[in-house]
Amino acid sequence: MSDPCRVWLDAVRGRVLKNGITGSAVAWSRRTDDGLALVASATHTLGEGWFGPTATTIATALALPEQQGTLRLYVPPADGSPSLTELSPLYSLFHLGIPAPENTAMLRTVRPRHDAFIGLTDRTRITYDDGPFPESPDRVAGLVPLYDPRDHTRTDPLIAQPAANDAVILVGHPQDTTMFPHGAFATGNVLSDADATAAIATLAAAGDEEGSIPYDAEAELLVVGDAVAGMSGGGAFALDGTWLGVMVRASDAQPAFGNLRIVRVVRATYLAAEVQHAYAALPVSQRISFAPYLDPVLE
Repeated sequence: MSDPCRVWLDAVRGRVLKNGITGSAVAWSRRTDDGLALVASATHTLGEGWFGPTATTIATALALPEQQGTLRLYVPPADGSPSLTELSPLYSLFHLGIPAPENTAMLRTVRPRHDAFIGLTDRTRITYDDGPFPESPDRVAGLVPLYDPRDHTRTDPLIAQPAANDAVILVGHPQDTTMFPHGAFATGNVLSDADATAAIATLAAAGDEEGSIPYDAEAELLVVGDAVAGMSGGGAFALDGTWLGVMVRASDAQPAFGNLRIVRVVRATYLAAEVQHAYAALPVSQRISFAPYLDPVLE
């Protein structure tokens, strides 16, 4: 562990979860009243239909989690081992709105501004081998076991806004488990707004799909780094281990960027602000029900 990158990775890898078989997720905070963990991920990892019918407009919404969750999260063990054999439930809590034109094609067309959700998970761990997923039990109170050696999920700051050229680490669980049996990570650098806009123009000239999606400075940050299928929903982290955002899209590897990719990351600060807006819009009588889960986001 003498390599600085490995030390950096060790500080954050336990907070990156596998989300179903197609994506990743990030444990944001365990400072909820009952010890449940706030989890953030990319909405497109869920596919269509989770928050409303295909080709309809989905409104940004807060919804109290149902008593029964959906078993789809693989949480790394609290002892730091790489094993991912036990399932935990996901309880939906908040999602960004999705315009009807982006709510198609299994959400592969959704823009970063609309491509994130927040859920909860609890202490439940169920071993799963083959066959149908078992039914999720009721929520279990108590601090969620998690490998978090620097206790980032229970201390300040929970999130940060990176500056141009800041170094970041990208961590997720690729779909190719043969090549990446224990997940994957890459280092990269944040682009300034001007450089991000220029990078999109370069991608457009190269015929890359990402070149057709304008840079959205409020909602996303662009990183020159690397990411592969399955890392969507995984985390971008600062050198000190602070969480910066959720990976959602990436270009093909491009010679213009040293054969690296442009990785699009939904800013954690944007996601937190959207939660705060949705919370503020609730009647005062309803806010008390959400506060036990959202206090870490609302501070």
